[in-house]
Amino acid sequence: MTQIDHVVKVPWGIFIIETKYYSGYISHDPKDVYSWVRQPDGPESKQRYKFYSPLQQNQMHADAVRSVTGLEEKNILPLVVLAGKTRCDSYIENRIVRPSRLKECLGNDCRPPLSVVPYIDYNKIEEAWSVLLGFLKKQSELQEKHKKQLNYH
Repeated sequence: MTQIDHVVKVPWGIFIIETKYYSGYISHDPKDVYSWVRQPDGPESKQRYKFYSPLQQNQMHADAVRSVTGLEEKNILPLVVLAGKTRCDSYIENRIVRPSRLKECLGNDCRPPLSVVPYIDYNKIEEAWSVLLGFLKKQSELQEKHKKQLNYH
C-alpha cells in the first residue's frame, strides 16, 4: 500500500488514485488483463513495451485500503489518471480519467447514484480516514528508517 499515489476523501467513500504519465500509444492485451502495451511512436510502431496494467495495480491498492479501513468495496473508488500526450485504445480510454476531468470526477459529476453508493455516516468515514492515515504514516516512517539503515552500511 506504500505505492498509492493519492487518496481523496469524499462523503461517499475514499478515492484511491493512481497517476501515470506516458507518451505514445497505449493499448491493452485482450488475452491478458494484467498487461498494457506502449508504442512510443504510435499504433503502427514496431517498438512495443509491455507493462503491468495501472488498472490492476490500483485495484490491488483499493483492496488493501478496504482491508485496512473496513469500508465496503463500493465505498473504495479506484481511479487511474493518465497524463501526457498519450492516445489509447477505447478499452483503456473508457476506464481512465484525463487530468482535465479529474476535478469533476472527484465531485458530484461522476458520483455513482445514491441507490448504488449511498453517503457514508460521517463518523464512519472519519474513522476509516483516520485509520488509513495512521497506517500510511507508519508505512512512511518504516520506509525512512529503512533508508537510514541502508545509508549506514
